[in-house]
Amino acid sequence: MGIHHKSQGKYRKERLIKEFLQIFASVVKSALSGFDRIVFKGCILPLMSAAEAMKFCGAKGVFNKDYKNWVMAQAKKIVDDANDYSENILPLLLSI
Repeated sequence: MGIHHKSQGKYRKERLIKEFLQIFASVVKSALSGFDRIVFKGCILPLMSAAEAMKFCGAKGVFNKDYKNWVMAQAKKIVDDANDYSENILPLLLSI
């Protein structure tokens, strides 16, 4: 019996993603991977220092104690919007 490392699952997942992207290359515009922040509009540079990230959170009214819940809500919104796009908008665009 061979040694199983967590990284083996990671490499399998990466291989499957690459295969998926090759199969659907004609309809996939771009892919993101290995990120911990998502910026679709604007610039991430101001968030690279702790002081600037704190200013950003302060401007959004996000306190340290609420940060995790706020980030999780933002991530859920991104996922929900992406799912909505793929289920409702993308099929319309592909049918044109």
